[in-house]
Amino acid sequence: MSEQQVQKIWKSIESLYKTGNYPLITFCLRRQGKILLNRSIGYAQGNSPAGLQENALIATPDTPVCLFSASKMITAMLIHLLDEKGEINLLDPVSYYIPEYGVNGKRRATIFHLLSHRG
Repeated sequence: MSEQQVQKIWKSIESLYKTGNYPLITFCLRRQGKILLNRSIGYAQGNSPAGLQENALIATPDTPVCLFSASKMITAMLIHLLDEKGEINLLDPVSYYIPEYGVNGKRRATIFHLLSHRG
């Protein structure tokens, strides 16, 4: 991936930020084990429709962000990749990989059950 392509990606992220829908965006692009882009744009606090407050803090890639349920889709994708590679089986009980999960009647709950919100 060329530097020009990386910059084009960052310009797209800047455009997305300028819509005003997001208080901050942190983006990390890795390829073949190397970090090609690791930046943030926006404010961790102190940015409002009325303008910047005195205590405004610029976001960095290390700024903690509350994702709520947004990480569920990423987790599901990674689990499916592990399944495709044969490293796990969706029909295995979760307790096969995490024994302590099997307490209190959850011994037979499978990875598939968790992904489909039935575990």
